[in-house]
Amino acid sequence: MTEKALSVARIADGLRSGEVSAMQLTTDYLSAIAQQNPRLNAFIRVQGDVALQQAAAADQRHRQGKALSPLDGVPVALKDNIDYTAAAVTNGVGALRDRQAKSNAEVTRRLLDAGAVILGKLNMDEAALGATTNNPHFGACANPRVPGDTPGGSSGGSGAAVAAGLCAAALGSDTLGSVRIPAAYCGVTGLLGSRGQVSRSGLSHLSVSLDQIGVLAQSSVDAALVFDVIRGYDQTDEQSWPAADFALAESRDSAFRIATIDCAPFCDGADAQEINAAVGSVAGALAARGHQVSGPLKPVGDFTALRRAALLVIEAEGSVACAG
Repeated sequence: MTEKALSVARIADGLRSGEVSAMQLTTDYLSAIAQQNPRLNAFIRVQGDVALQQAAAADQRHRQGKALSPLDGVPVALKDNIDYTAAAVTNGVGALRDRQAKSNAEVTRRLLDAGAVILGKLNMDEAALGATTNNPHFGACANPRVPGDTPGGSSGGSGAAVAAGLCAAALGSDTLGSVRIPAAYCGVTGLLGSRGQVSRSGLSHLSVSLDQIGVLAQSSVDAALVFDVIRGYDQTDEQSWPAADFALAESRDSAFRIATIDCAPFCDGADAQEINAAVGSVAGALAARGHQVSGPLKPVGDFTALRRAALLVIEAEGSVACAG
């Protein structure tokens, strides 16, 4: 795939102008998956025929001037713990290879209602418990940026697929870093909204208290375009919060309060200096645009103890989810 094809924003512009078609894009992505996935193992299930049908419908809407959203015709993919009736939902568990979703997850429904083309389901750690995407049933997923390395987890398939250009964007789930870790390892953007912004209805839970659904994409602009489609109140999710229902795209020209954190407590000296310098550069650019930026702040609290407590919650709630 070309760099142009990897950008959700550029794809949306091309579809809107008629420069590209959803059918050609989808065919190109399916070809890239066929060529690269045997090595990467990012996709564990490809829904080519269904995706091409969705692409044809998107092209017809664009020709008629009736595009459903900026994502109409944009090829995306789903982590395999998010329900999609066109494919099995395994949650990374071998015994669930043939489990069919009874209905679409709320985020899947929103993507389909926006006209997105769903290419298939992505590899993950078993039951979303892990940080390497070395799945014992579906095989290990490889990092396309750094051969031989892990893409991170548990949404490693999502990070790898976006980084390799096998989809324009992907959804993943995050309990204790599982969107943010693959984004960092694979060199893409991971966006995890505040609790309650994105419905988790139709997500196979690891921890009902901590699980959230997020976006992996090539850039913050791309991630925001997808996030604006999937976010919103859902009365079927007990964590969903109407007051959290705001659009990132509509807020880009507004001033935000932004804080940065000193990463020195979490990194070696040289790495910390490099990361802090990069964060400082971004903070300066944001301040120049009128945003209120403070920091870098020193982390407060014992993060090792916090992580240990979170893992206890995950183990307790995960055992209940498995028993159910």
